[in-house]
Amino acid sequence: MNEELSPVLVGRGVTALFKLTPRPLRLHDPVYGTVRDIPSEAIGEVDGLLPLFLAAAEAIWFEAFGHGFALKLCIDHQSLLGYRVVSLGCVGFVGVMLHLMEAIFQIARPDMILLNDFSVVWQSAKIRLGVASDTDALLSIA
Repeated sequence: MNEELSPVLVGRGVTALFKLTPRPLRLHDPVYGTVRDIPSEAIGEVDGLLPLFLAAAEAIWFEAFGHGFALKLCIDHQSLLGYRVVSLGCVGFVGVMLHLMEAIFQIARPDMILLNDFSVVWQSAKIRLGVASDTDALLSIA
């Protein structure tokens, strides 16, 4: 019997991964010209940064296999990025984490991991989703 991978489990894995890295996770605010450290609590939350990380991981997965891993997001105006992870397909934890780590490796700088560098991946994922900003429909990247 195949079961969907728990987004909460992946979130805990992503949080643990970032606690092990020597590079800080940062976000550049172009309005104020500041760079802020991201607290580890926001990293693995389904309504925090996890949608961004999973969209990046799925982009790498898609590049490798020609299809996604059935990431499902929904619009959530109360969430950090405006999206919340609903579910993942019947995929393995290790596969998702390896693709996520590859996505992070591709944007990592010598002194930090700047979240803004994921913007191209995030915008591409939203285009694949066919996102309309005023809908509350379930979205699927797959």
